[in-house]
Amino acid sequence: MAIVIKEDFQLFKSFFKTRKAFNGALGLPFASGVAVFCFEGFSLTLPLEASMSERGKFQWVLSCAFFGITLAYICFGIFGYLAYGDETKDIITLNLPHNWSAAAVKIGLCIALAFTFPIMMHPIHDIMEGKLKSSGWFQKICYNVQSAEVFGLLGVRMLMVAVLATLASYIPGFGAFISLVGSTSVPCSPSYYRHYFT
Repeated sequence: MAIVIKEDFQLFKSFFKTRKAFNGALGLPFASGVAVFCFEGFSLTLPLEASMSERGKFQWVLSCAFFGITLAYICFGIFGYLAYGDETKDIITLNLPHNWSAAAVKIGLCIALAFTFPIMMHPIHDIMEGKLKSSGWFQKICYNVQSAEVFGLLGVRMLMVAVLATLASYIPGFGAFISLVGSTSVPCSPSYYRHYFT
């Protein structure tokens, strides 16, 4: 993040005076959808609370985390817009120059995504595996075939990862897609999970 902000600051001198502070009300729904998508990890709050040794401090820890993350997102967005303006790409690393620091940012982002993807999928895996274990046909297979439960659960996980990887590969406009997901799916997901999976 520091490397990206350093690159942004280097562009401030030449473009800072030409940037508009507000481009009109038509951009607000898009920006709101992206902002909501940024907090899509909210589904992890219940597993995180359950894993805390002192659950009484959870609200304070969660508030501090949300404040810090919100501040980082605001700074990152403002600096990126002031540096690149309307030329800002959907993925900010595409605006970076082709040098070693940009390569380091891209490698770091790939490593971070590789480590956080399983964490983000944890609630979904729990829900899907719970539904699978409670289904009658799966219980019959597990009773008749040794190790069927392990292979069945791993197969479901691999299928979900393959579907998500395929979906991510074929999305043409990443910014428009995350805005759509942020403005529709993310706000509705808690009630959806509660209604269909409990």
